[in-house]
Amino acid sequence: MKTSIIVALSLLSLSSFSCKGQPQSSYVKIDTIVFPIKDFKPPQDSVKINIQSADTLYYGDTSSVCQADSFYHLTKYVPVKCKLKFTDIKPDKGDSKQKLCVAAAFTSKELIYVVGDYVTQGRFVGQEPDVESGYCVIINGRPVIRPLDNQVDKYIIRAVETKGDFFRQMLLIYDYEVVQCTIFDKYRPTYRRALVEQGKGQFFVVESEERISICDFQTMLVKLGVKNAIYLDMGTWSEGFYRDRYNEVVPIGKQTLSTKHQTNWLVFEQIK
Repeated sequence: MKTSIIVALSLLSLSSFSCKGQPQSSYVKIDTIVFPIKDFKPPQDSVKINIQSADTLYYGDTSSVCQADSFYHLTKYVPVKCKLKFTDIKPDKGDSKQKLCVAAAFTSKELIYVVGDYVTQGRFVGQEPDVESGYCVIINGRPVIRPLDNQVDKYIIRAVETKGDFFRQMLLIYDYEVVQCTIFDKYRPTYRRALVEQGKGQFFVVESEERISICDFQTMLVKLGVKNAIYLDMGTWSEGFYRDRYNEVVPIGKQTLSTKHQTNWLVFEQIK
């Protein structure tokens, strides 16, 4: 009798495990990087006041909202065996080949179109650029992040010819150096996200778990050893998803009010 119970429990355990699905070779690996808040000093002209709760500190208009006794956290979404694409067609969560999806370029104030000209799978769409200081071109699933320069037209043509992708955004880091990001209030805290390049051409997405200033976000990326980084639309546009090792869809994003108005996405797909 005892042996029968043990066998039954073992079979039940195996059945439960198998329901989770088989581990996939293409998936998104998650990592969390921790930064002590004390390493991010507020500007000298800031005034410390309490808001929301006794544990939350806000440095006037000149720093980040954070927990007084905690850390900043960056989440890394690292695609494994994936290629990248930019699209203006809403991704399908039911497509198991799509491993990571987030908003990319800004959407117009009218909530109608992508800000700036772009290319998706070789199709060029002309829109007036705004104040974007950088761009990302994707050729054969591999991105290149560059500052706005006299090479931009050449890269647009190349994206069209190779059926690749191109979009404009704010450049945050270039060649390991912080790039001044003029469109954001320097110390306004909000959630942040970026596409980054680290080491020998490794690309992944990073996201702040706390509301932080753009300056602190860029400082974290430098501390992380990021070579190049371009901003990704965030705030109320932050909804996205990834697939874990067992191909389960996991939603990401903290503010999703504008999801229904999203016009473009960055998608990491499984390499065939």
